[in-house]
Amino acid sequence: MNRRFEFQLDYQFAVSNKGGKSGSYHTNTGDTTIWGRFQLSESKNFGQIFQLGIRTPTGREETGGGVTTATMWYQFWWNAYGNWVLKGETGPTVPTNHAKDSGYSSYHNLLALGRYFPGSKESWFQQWWFYVLADAESTIAGTPRRFTSFTLLPGMRCKMTDPLFTNIGTGLWYFFASVNVPMTGPQSFSYQPIFAILYDY
Repeated sequence: MNRRFEFQLDYQFAVSNKGGKSGSYHTNTGDTTIWGRFQLSESKNFGQIFQLGIRTPTGREETGGGVTTATMWYQFWWNAYGNWVLKGETGPTVPTNHAKDSGYSSYHNLLALGRYFPGSKESWFQQWWFYVLADAESTIAGTPRRFTSFTLLPGMRCKMTDPLFTNIGTGLWYFFASVNVPMTGPQSFSYQPIFAILYDY
């Protein structure tokens, strides 16, 4: 159908949050989200994608789960100049059930600016990306209390070429690191470090 037509499954193995009648910490599995992505257009320096996500209530309400929503996002990337890239996405999330924390609609905006550095071919870490991401979420319907959260996430990504990784499978390994910094309050944290390892096969 389309060379950028793909599916993605996001499953939260463990979520630990305060909730329930006791207000204490609970740990449970989280909700599952199924994503479908479809390319609208692509040229040498500009691409557009439509993404649809269905979140299913596999988690528990006391840890923020038990939610069913539909998310529709328009995404783009633009190789603006040299090794500089601008990426963004925008779109609504609409609830389809009546769980306590999902009875309102929200709108999502994201914009990221990053630069690519190829690095040395002899080093264990190559293909460095450094970026700053701005993320805004606003309620638009379903609740009298309207609010907007805004966060900044400076971060990086690189390819790992150490023999420890290159000898595992035939794909490529990448390392991600960023810091989630809330710019509006009140928030449940002052900053949140995020780390990830990706295997591309």
